[in-house]
Amino acid sequence: MILTCIIANTIVLLFKWYEQPNEIDRIAEYLNYFFTATFTFEAIVKLIAIEPKVYFSEGWNIFDTIIILGSFISIFISANTSLEIRGVITILRSFRILRLLRLIKRGKSL
Repeated sequence: MILTCIIANTIVLLFKWYEQPNEIDRIAEYLNYFFTATFTFEAIVKLIAIEPKVYFSEGWNIFDTIIILGSFISIFISANTSLEIRGVITILRSFRILRLLRLIKRGKSL
């Protein structure tokens, strides 16, 4: 399920074009909240299932935690500031695409 969410999140991040309708932006924003919540839930479940020492001993889990924190920062910035810094927010969100590397790592076992 998480791998499907990673792919779906990547596809949502790809849907950007010049003079994009505001409705599409709003839908993408809601999907951003959904994916952030999903990835946060995954991290919390993994932290509960294994102790934090073991969780943070794996590089992918550290990477996921950094991505989640970046997602929260981008949500906070976009919700609480009137500054037009969309480029920075887009860059923070685009780091989620790097989660696709997990698929490549597991591709050898497929």
